[in-house]
Amino acid sequence: MRFINNCDDVKYIKKYTTLPVLLDMLMRKQITLLKPDTWKDKNDVEVMKLYQTYKNKEEGTAEGEDAYNILAACFTTGDESVYHWEAFSNSDSGCMIKFNFERLKKRLNSYNLVCGKVKYVKLDKVNKTKCSIDEIPFRKRAQYKCEEEIRIIFFAKSDMKSYPVDFDLSCVAGIVLSPNMPEPIVKSVTKVLGDVVKNPKVYIHPSTLLSNKQWIGHFKQKTKKHLKKD
Repeated sequence: MRFINNCDDVKYIKKYTTLPVLLDMLMRKQITLLKPDTWKDKNDVEVMKLYQTYKNKEEGTAEGEDAYNILAACFTTGDESVYHWEAFSNSDSGCMIKFNFERLKKRLNSYNLVCGKVKYVKLDKVNKTKCSIDEIPFRKRAQYKCEEEIRIIFFAKSDMKSYPVDFDLSCVAGIVLSPNMPEPIVKSVTKVLGDVVKNPKVYIHPSTLLSNKQWIGHFKQKTKKHLKKD
């Protein structure tokens, strides 16, 4: 795996997904790169297609069985946010898996992948921003900056719709369950995931983003003190 830009400061990368996909990922110990065709951001989809066309012309391959497709897997380096849950895992079966990036890099080094942080550019600055041809798949509009995305891509033969890459369960640093997951099933899901991961050091827990005891408790104490003064 080679890097299109400097990722040395990245300690963890996170992927938002659904419980069925997460279980499949953990049981197979594979991350699957897919075609970008279904991405919501059509700017991103069209730019990836343009880059794909360029790469095929550069390699001298025409449309057909010898042509290349771009497959990708997207992660974030950012903190948990409402945006990430709603954009990438908006269901009560949503999950977020956190990888130790240093360990994951060692596992992926044997693959012919390209990895890099996404750079975000304002529309009125796009003509003035330096961008090499191979940095094109790692550019998005500035409005997506909150995603803090890191992307892994692979150039596949045209008949390939997916590309699985192996990882070790020691790469898993944590799992967070959706804040919308019903409380009665959280315990069962946590146990099932724990049995698959088989590492007590991996913290598996529901998100407290929408209901946090520490946050509520702070203001409860604060209002209680003021009531006593009154």
